[in-house]
Parts: sequence; structure tokens; C-alpha cells
Amino acid sequence: SFSCQKPLEYHFDGHIIDAESWIWDFGDGNSNTTSKDPIHTYTTSGDYVVKLSAFNNTTQCSYYSDTLIRVRNLKASLSASETLGCTGLAVTFNSSNTIDNSNYRHYYNNHFYPIRYYWKFNNYAEEFSFDSITHYTYNSPGTFKAYLVVRDTNNCIDSAVQTIRIMRPNISFT
Repeated sequence: SFSCQKPLEYHFDGHIIDAESWIWDFGDGNSNTTSKDPIHTYTTSGDYVVKLSAFNNTTQCSYYSDTLIRVRNLKASLSASETLGCTGLAVTFNSSNTIDNSNYRHYYNNHFYPIRYYWKFNNYAEEFSFDSITHYTYNSPGTFKAYLVVRDTNNCIDSAVQTIRIMRPNISFT
């Protein structure tokens, strides 16, 4: 098991019966022979085959089990082409520096939509997309938040926010 707060740290629960010795192979070149329930920290994201081998000294029987785990270190990243401007400002948002996000199904308005990026602008406009770059035009003055929400293959969620300030000069003369 793992926690989204510590995505590179995995807790393994060895269900080992009738064995006196065992070895864990974590799939990244590291192993552990002492703990039945080890905690292992991976250094990079990736897909790893974790193997558990156990041996019974009396019967000389050996047992083997393996499973694939998907280690991800999700980080949302959001940048804006402009963060200050006048009404009518078209802003390009870029999330191409986001790390380890995956496609997922987003539930919205009684339907599931396959997406990779969930964008929210101006507190009400939403966009579901497979593209890491999107555009939004701000037509009213104010200070707005643009949000990006991403998810990884382990269902962890991360978000990023960018503040956009739109001004409309108020002038008059007599």
C-alpha cells in the first residue's frame, strides 16, 4: 500500500505462512531479507515488478509471488502566458511540465468523460481535455483563479492554481 502524501513510499504486507526465510525484490535493484512487512522508498517513478520468495527449511519447499506496482510522483504544474491585462485578454495556459498524470474518467453532469486535464476558469467555466495547453478569454474585470486538476494511475490527485488580474480602466471627463 502507499499514500498519496508519500507516493514513493510503499508498505508491503507479507502473508508468509510456513516459511523460515524470505526475500523481497522490490524491482529497482534493492532487496530486503529481514522484514516480513517491509517499507520501501523508490527514488523514481516507474512500473516495478515486486517479488516475494519464501523458503521452508524443514520441507525444502520454496514459494514465490510477484505483482506489478505503478509508482508515481504526481506534480501538477500550471503557467499562464499573461497574468495581468485588460478585459478581452486571451490567456494561454500550459501544463506541459506536469509530471506523472494519467487519463481518467471524470464524472460531470451525470456522465463520465475520459480526460487527462481538468481546467476551471473564472470560478464557473470548466474544460475537460487531453491537451496540456488550453486558452481562456477574460471579458470582465476582477481577480480570477485558474485551476488545473490532474490525477495519476493510482487515483492520487494534485492541483495547481494561477491568479489572473483583469482591469478595465474607469475614466471620465467633463
